[in-house]
Amino acid sequence: MSGLTIPLNQWSFVGLVISPANDRFDSPANYCQNMINIQGPFLMANQATLAGGPSPVPAVGNNLFTFLANRLLQSFDNLGCKNFGLTNPVQVVADGNGAATSATINTTPQQATGANGGGNGGGNGGGRQGNQQSWQQIWRQFLGRGGQDNQQDGGM
Repeated sequence: MSGLTIPLNQWSFVGLVISPANDRFDSPANYCQNMINIQGPFLMANQATLAGGPSPVPAVGNNLFTFLANRLLQSFDNLGCKNFGLTNPVQVVADGNGAATSATINTTPQQATGANGGGNGGGNGGGRQGNQQSWQQIWRQFLGRGGQDNQQDGGM
């Protein structure tokens, strides 16, 4: 897949694509808004490259693009993002087994109802920096590297 650097392994890349950066200052509404306003345009901008890659789960999508688009569609529904005045931007065509074979994503930015909800930086975690460290620790654990830093993942 030329033109796209996949950090570490395919699953870590999927985690980066599907999970936009959110922290405790965000609300569920902001999470949903960021998910579709960041991931949709990313997927569409890289559609050709992603479509050339294999699907990590062929039962979900027949290539990496359709897999990621289908997961974005499912995440929107599973997280109840419609409850924040958002519209699912993903449409997929599925085969008889439910695997996405094509997908389109509306990249028009959306504004969630109540998107300004969330914290003010106080409370547990000591503000944004303390929370950022906890996200970095979680990401390291997810990647199986404990506390090791690595430049491949942006120093996390």
